[in-house]
Amino acid sequence: MLGGNVAWGDESIRKQDGGPSRYLIGVSICDLDESEVRSEFMKAGLFKTKKVHWHDMALKEQKKSISLINGFNLRHIVVSAEPLLDNMRSERARRKCLETLFPILEDQYDIKQLIMEARSSKQNKDELLLIQKLRSRGFLHSLQYNLLPGPQDARLWIPDQVLGSVGAIGIKYPSVDNVEFFKINL
Repeated sequence: MLGGNVAWGDESIRKQDGGPSRYLIGVSICDLDESEVRSEFMKAGLFKTKKVHWHDMALKEQKKSISLINGFNLRHIVVSAEPLLDNMRSERARRKCLETLFPILEDQYDIKQLIMEARSSKQNKDELLLIQKLRSRGFLHSLQYNLLPGPQDARLWIPDQVLGSVGAIGIKYPSVDNVEFFKINL
C-alpha cells in the first residue's frame, strides 16, 4: 500500500533500561477499510478484548501482530522526545512531538487527516486547545485533527503495535517495516 491520506496515531511512554524515559508518538499511514483491519486481527487470533494492545499480548502474539502489520505494507512515522526526566511533564514532550510530526505529515506525506487515540476528556479538551495554538503558530495548516476512542477503530491498533515494537526492540522482538524515526532532544 505505502500511500494514503489518513494517518492513525497513538502515544507511549517508554522506560529505557537504566536510563530516562522517552515519550513516543507513532502514526501509521493507512487508507485500509476499518472492517478489513479488524477482520485481519480477528483471523490472526489477536482480538480478545475491546481493542488490541501491545502490553496485553504475549511475545508470540506480538510477533504475530507485527508480521500481520508488515503484511499491510504501510508507512509508519515515530517521533521520540527524550530524555523524559522525572520532573518533566509528559504533555510538554507530547507537544514537542506534535510540533515535529505535523509538518512531516503535511509536507512530506501529504496527509489530510490525523486521527489520534483519544485520552481522558480533560486531556482531549486540552489537546484540542493545543491544536488551535499550533495552528495559529504555523505548525499545522490544512491537516484535520481528530480524536477517537481506541476500541472504536481497529486502525488505531496499528500504531499501538508499532510503538510497542519500537519501544521493545531487542533480539526477541520483530521489527516493523517502513518506519521513519525522528528524535527530539528535550
